[in-house]
This record gives sequence, C-alpha cells and structure tokens, in this order.
Amino acid sequence: MAGRWSDLTAGVRRRLGDLAPREQRALLVLGVTVVLFALAIVAYLVQSGLGEKSERNREQAAVLRLVREKGKAYRDRMAEQEKLNRRLSAPMQPLPSILGETLAELGQQRQDFQELAPEAVGLPGQRRKPWIRHAVKFPLRKVSALTVYDLLLKLRDRYPDLPLAVTRLDMRLDRTETALYNVELIVSAYRLAEPKRDEGEGSRDDRPAARPAAADKELLGP
Repeated sequence: MAGRWSDLTAGVRRRLGDLAPREQRALLVLGVTVVLFALAIVAYLVQSGLGEKSERNREQAAVLRLVREKGKAYRDRMAEQEKLNRRLSAPMQPLPSILGETLAELGQQRQDFQELAPEAVGLPGQRRKPWIRHAVKFPLRKVSALTVYDLLLKLRDRYPDLPLAVTRLDMRLDRTETALYNVELIVSAYRLAEPKRDEGEGSRDDRPAARPAAADKELLGP
C-alpha cells in the first residue's frame, strides 16, 4: 500500500515538474480556489444548521412563553370562577326579607312582593346555564327620586357580598303629586345551580335510583 502511494506521489511530482511555470501557477490557483470553495460550502452548511437550530430554539421559547401566559390566565380565571362560585353558594336570607328590611329603614311600608319563577341564566352563547336567578317584583307608590336612590344605595352598601342586582327599574311621574313617582322594580339574586344527575343514575353502591322526591322549597322563598 505504501509502495503504491509512493509511486502515485512520484508520478504527480513528475507530471508537475513537466509543466511550465505558468501552468504550475494556474494549477496552484485552481487548487486554492477549489479548497476555498469547499471551505465556503462547509461554512455555509454549518451556519445554516446553526441558524435552523437557533430558529427552532426561538420557536420553542415562544411556545413555552405562550404556554406560561395562557396557563397563568387560565389559573387566574379559575380562581375568579371559584371565588364567584363561593359567593353564589354562600347562605343568604330570603330576598323578600332583605328588601323588607331595607325599605323599613327608609320609612317605607312592606310592599306586595311578587316572587317570579326561578330562571337558569348564563353568559351569552353559553349552552350550560350555571346560575339560577331568583327575582322579586314590587311597586313603590308616590315616592321621590331620592327615595329610589337611597334604596339602591342601601342595597349596595348593606349587602356588599351578596349577588344582588336591580334588573328592572320603571319610574313614572305621578299625575296627582308634584315630583313624586310610581316605581316598579325587579330585584334579582343569583345562586349557583345544583349539578344535575342523569335520570336513572343509581347510587354509588349500585342500588336503583330513588324515586323523585317532592320539589324542594325555593331557595329564596318568603
């Protein structure tokens, strides 16, 4: 093997020695050009590989950053939802009692409270309705606008933690009195809906499901 290599190199040197000086310089320039071209290709491939790796690293970092941001937003939203659920499931006195006490503080007689049918409610476009709205409708006859304002203010200040809302306020000027109004209000309280069980679902010990019991008393009854 060594002898063949010696013969090969000797032949190359002999052929180079036979070339004219100008041809030798041209061949040297060609060789240098080939080497530089090969080095340029290697450098390009290395740089391209590093660039692709850097791009992948940036993409992965962006994905991780997005996951962290979305994860934090999701945890914050779930914490707010849990806080709201605790508020909506906390015990509260019947809505007519709340309104009666508040009106009594304003010197108003207890009104004829009309309890409306409970209604399942949710966010717009939400298929599942996670809350139940209990509403009470009642009139106020010949009262000033200040009385209505004081009523709303007392409901807000006296029961800051209760999920109450005035869902209707209709004020009409009384024809027989000056600056007095006949008012009709609907005040609503929101509660967390009870989870529904599938019909025919048995108990945990696989016993048949019990027959439906009589309807429970409304949460916000008198």
